[in-house]
Amino acid sequence: MGRTARSVQAARQKARERRVALDVDREARDRRAEDAAAAVFAGLEERAAAEAVVAAANAAIGSALVRLAGEGLGVDAVVQLIDLDAAQVRRLTRATTADNRPAAQLDTSGR
Repeated sequence: MGRTARSVQAARQKARERRVALDVDREARDRRAEDAAAAVFAGLEERAAAEAVVAAANAAIGSALVRLAGEGLGVDAVVQLIDLDAAQVRRLTRATTADNRPAAQLDTSGR
C-alpha cells in the first residue's frame, strides 16, 4: 500500500503542477485579450471623435459652397474654382442649410 499511496501522491502532484501551468497560461492569455479589447475601445472612441471632426468640416465646406451658390456660381464654376468634383459639391451642399433653406438649390446650369 505504501507504493500505491506514493504513486497516487505523485500523480496528484503532477496534476497540480500541470493545472498551475495551465492557469498561468490562461491568465496571460486573459491579460492579452483585455489589452486587445482596451485597444479596440480606445480606437472606437478615437474614430468617433474623428468622425465628428469630419462632419463639422463637411458642414463648414457645405456652408461655404452654399455661399458660392448665393453668388450665382453653378456646380461647373465651383468645380473649376476649387478642387472638388461635381458629385462632391452636390453631396456637401445637399446636407447643408443656409437661412433654414435646403442647400440643394445649387445652380447646376454651369454658370
